[in-house]
Amino acid sequence: MADKTYQFEVELDNGATLNAGEFTVPQGEKGDTGATPDISVTATVDNSTGIPAVTVEKGGSNESPTFEFQFKNMKGEQGDPGTNGNNGVTPSITATATVGATVGTPSVEVVKGGTDAKPTFAFNFSNLKGQTGAKGDTGNPGAKGDQGVGIKSVKITEVV
Repeated sequence: MADKTYQFEVELDNGATLNAGEFTVPQGEKGDTGATPDISVTATVDNSTGIPAVTVEKGGSNESPTFEFQFKNMKGEQGDPGTNGNNGVTPSITATATVGATVGTPSVEVVKGGTDAKPTFAFNFSNLKGQTGAKGDTGNPGAKGDQGVGIKSVKITEVV
């Protein structure tokens, strides 16, 4: 048998094809069946832009060969900015609040309603009233009032 020459190409996700070169395998004599190797493969991809390229390095031993694929320049150029979107509408917001006359741990319930263009918010407060306080001290006597009108006489008559 004759030597064989091979072309090594890599097809990328974006449809591009990388030509990694040719290599020739010389035909040797038939040898004994060898052991199945334990092959390890790794790949790296850099973050550069440019003309895509790949290098492959073989390492390890015949029994445990390693192959390292190093992909370069796989990142594309930055694209043009997109067009600006339409300006949004500023909503007309309505808010209301209620306060309950209950005693307890203060809380508020917020209820959203309305539409996206006209949202409403209702704030329902409860338990804002405090407990009845303790009775206060007796106050100071007031100032002396004006002299009142006295009784001139009292008349009692029997009804017949």
